[in-house]
Amino acid sequence: ALPYSYGAYAPHSVVAAPVVAAPALVKTQYHAQDPLSGSASYGHIEAGQAHQAVQDAAGNKVGSFSHVLPDGSISRTDYVADAMGYRVASNSLPVNAAAAPSPVSDTPEVMAARAAHFAEVEAVKSRSKRAIAYHGAYTTPLAYSSAAPLAYSSAYTAAPLAYGSAYAPSVYAGSAYYNTPAVAAYHY
Repeated sequence: ALPYSYGAYAPHSVVAAPVVAAPALVKTQYHAQDPLSGSASYGHIEAGQAHQAVQDAAGNKVGSFSHVLPDGSISRTDYVADAMGYRVASNSLPVNAAAAPSPVSDTPEVMAARAAHFAEVEAVKSRSKRAIAYHGAYTTPLAYSSAAPLAYSSAYTAAPLAYGSAYAPSVYAGSAYYNTPAVAAYHY
């Protein structure tokens, strides 16, 4: 046996991975309707969810649907929709608590602060109100008198009954500067 090889790769065996076909997604849907009465039956089924419903001639519906929740459980909902409204029964609806929780009570710090606040309010209420200072009556008279006459004796000049008018034509003459276009027009 020689301590060296001939430069070829060492022989080894290869095992091929098994070929497995992906599962076929099964989707079905159906719809059946009676043209005379108007009643119908319809629904669909696919991976993770399903729905089926029956409707009568008056439009009343009874049905159910279900789907897989993220935790793997199945949520199923049954419903009736008719003249009495939409009514639902499901295993996923929340359930009321067995007993009402106890009311929240104040901590000792809150009770002490509340008592101090109300004591301060009562102390402010017990103080006497400050009165407005009274300085006596004012000595100025309540009436005003002066030597001004109540009537004027100057002559009254009446306004004229008619005004004279003269014709003044309105003349507009544009300036040559403003009437000149800023850019000369091209002529083709």
